Amino acid sequence: MKPRIGIVSAYTDAEAEFGYFAQTFNCELLFRIGYLDTAIDLINELRERQGVNAVVTQGIPLEIIQEIGGNSVYPVYPTNYEVLSSIYEAMENGRKIAFAEMRFETILFDLVRISKILQCDIAHYIFQEFPAMSHRQRVETVVNKIIEDGHDVMVTMGGYSHAYACKCGYPSVLVKPEAQSIQIALENVNRVYLSHKIEAEKNQWLNAVFDSQTEGVTVINRDKIVMVMNSSARRFMHLTKSEIIGKHLDEIKSPNPLFERFNNIPGNYDIVKGRTKEYVVRKEVLYAGEAPLGTIIRAQPVKDLQRMEMDARRKINESGFVAKANFGDIQGSSPAFQRIKDKARSYAKSKSNIVLYGESGSGKEIFAQSIHNNSLCSDGPFVAINCTVLTESLLESELFGYEDGAFTGAKKGGKPGLFELAHKGTMFLDEIGDMPTNIQAKLLRVLQERTVRRIGGNKNIPIDVRLIFATNRDLQSDVQKGMFREDLYYRINVLVLKIPPLREHREDLRDISLDIIKKLSAQTGKLFKATDAMFHVLAQYDWPGNVRELHNFWERAFFLEQPDDNSVRNMVDELISVGGSAQERAPIAMSNTEGDLLTLGLDSMRNIENAVIRSLFERYRGNRKKVSDTLQISPSSLYRRLKEMGVSGE
Repeated sequence: MKPRIGIVSAYTDAEAEFGYFAQTFNCELLFRIGYLDTAIDLINELRERQGVNAVVTQGIPLEIIQEIGGNSVYPVYPTNYEVLSSIYEAMENGRKIAFAEMRFETILFDLVRISKILQCDIAHYIFQEFPAMSHRQRVETVVNKIIEDGHDVMVTMGGYSHAYACKCGYPSVLVKPEAQSIQIALENVNRVYLSHKIEAEKNQWLNAVFDSQTEGVTVINRDKIVMVMNSSARRFMHLTKSEIIGKHLDEIKSPNPLFERFNNIPGNYDIVKGRTKEYVVRKEVLYAGEAPLGTIIRAQPVKDLQRMEMDARRKINESGFVAKANFGDIQGSSPAFQRIKDKARSYAKSKSNIVLYGESGSGKEIFAQSIHNNSLCSDGPFVAINCTVLTESLLESELFGYEDGAFTGAKKGGKPGLFELAHKGTMFLDEIGDMPTNIQAKLLRVLQERTVRRIGGNKNIPIDVRLIFATNRDLQSDVQKGMFREDLYYRINVLVLKIPPLREHREDLRDISLDIIKKLSAQTGKLFKATDAMFHVLAQYDWPGNVRELHNFWERAFFLEQPDDNSVRNMVDELISVGGSAQERAPIAMSNTEGDLLTLGLDSMRNIENAVIRSLFERYRGNRKKVSDTLQISPSSLYRRLKEMGVSGE
C-alpha cells in the first residue's frame, strides 16, 4: 500500500513543480495551496478526511503548525541558497531589501554574508514585536512597516505576507522552495512511514503470537497495571481489552473467580477453581537486571494440561532430548574456577571423549549440557542417563535398545536404544564408574566400532555420537582394584575435566548464592535480601553436598520469614552439628541386634551401603546369592562391591 502524503504550500505552482516526486517515492501526493488559518483547515482536511500518513508544509508559520498538534506534520525550511536566490531576484526592484521572517521562531540565515555577496542592504523583520495581534494582523502590520520604512522590495517566506504586499501594489518576492528541500522532506516522511509500518507489522505479529496461545498470558507491571492479556486469558475471565488493558488490578471486576486470585497466589503455582473449570495458574516475577520489573501470570485449564501430558507421553520417544544449560548459567568467577570453564569451552570444540570428575552436586551435568550447547553437534539431541538408577538388564536395554520379541515383556516392534536416539548429538553417561562390568564391555565395543547392536538383533547400526562421561569415583584406582575395565578407562579418558567441590572455591559462594536467590525469587514471587554477614557464615561450612546442598539451603531459607544474619548462622550451625564439616564428619557407627534391626550413624551414602552389605554378608555367612536377592541387585554388581570392600564369599 502506497503512503499518502499531503503537501500544503503557499507557493501556487507547487504541484506543477514537484508533482513528479510521487513517482520517485512511489507514493500518492495531495497538493493544497493556502496559508495562515486556511492552512490549518487544509491540514486537518488532509489528515481527517483524506487519511494521509503525513503532511509536508511550505511557507506556513511554525506557530500555526504548533497549534495543530500531532507529530505527522513536517515543515520545509528554506536554505541559505534559496534565500540568496530570492533576494537576487528581488534586486530587480532595487538594492534596499526587507527580509520578512514569516515564522515566529527565527532561523538565523546568513543575511550579512548574502548582503556582501550581492552588494545590497538587507533589513530583517520578524513578528515577535507584535505578540497581542492575530496572525493576519501581525502579517499586515509588518508589511505596512516595511512599506513605511521605504524599502525597495520585500522578500518573504510567508504566503499571506506576499499576497497582502501584492494587494497593496508593493513589490514582493516569495521565497521559492528548491526541489532538493522538498525531496529531503519527503525522504524523512517516507523513512518514518516505513519505520511505523515495520513497527505496526511487528506488533501485529506479536499480538497474533500471543493470541494464538491456548495458555492464558497476562503481564502486570510493578505498579499492578495490566500491560498485556491475550485472547485466551480474556476468554477465561470473561473480559474485553477495554475492560482490562492499562487498568489497575483493583479497578477490574470479573465474574470469574480466576481473576480474583491473580494477586493472591501464595507462590509461583496454584490450582484455582473458576466458574466451570479448574485452572493451573503460574506466577513469575520478571526482572530487568536485578530490579523487579513486573509479573507474568499464565493460566491453563487443568483438563487441557492433562490432555497435553497424555499426548506427550505417547510421543516421548519422538520428541528428542534437549540440553537447557549453557556456560552463562554456571556461576563462579574466581580465577581457578574460570580456568575450569575456559578449559570446558575449549573441549566443547572437539569431538573427543570427555570425562568429568567431581563430587556429587558439584555441577557435572550442567557442565555436560554447556559443552554440548557449544559443540559442533549442538543442533543434535542431548541424551543423559545415570548408570546407577537402573538395574543391569534395564540399563542394557535402555542403552542399546531391543528387537521385537527379544525377551518377555518386550515392546512390540522393538525399541531404539539411547545411543541411537543420540545420533548426531551428545550422549552423557553419569556415574560411569558404577556401570556393570558386562555392559562396560559392550560400551567399549560401541566406542571402538561406532556401531550398536540391539538386544536380540543381528545387525550393527552405525551411530555418530559425542560421548561425555561423569563420575565421582577415582577410575584409575578402580582400574587397579579390578573394578573398572582398563581398556575402557584408556578409551574414555581422553579429555579430562576435574570440577572442584564448592569448598575449594569458596570465593564463588556469593555469586552462586545470588544466582540461586534470583531464581527462587522469580519462582516464588518473594523478594529476599542477603547480607555480607550471611555469606561470611556460609563460607565457614564445607558444603559436602556442594552446589546442590547450597541450593537446598537457600530454598529452605526462602520459606522462613525473611531470615536475618542470626537465623542464617543458626541454620549453618545446624548443618554442621548434623553432618559435621568435611574434615570432622563422624565415622560410621553400626551395631547388629536381634531380628532385622541395623543401626547406622551418619556418613557418606557409599559407606552406609557398604555397611549394609557387610552386615548381610555376615548374617548369611558369605552366601552371595542370598545377599543379592535380599538387596535386589545383580550378582555381578554385588561381586564388584565386595571386591571393592575386600570381602570374599562362597
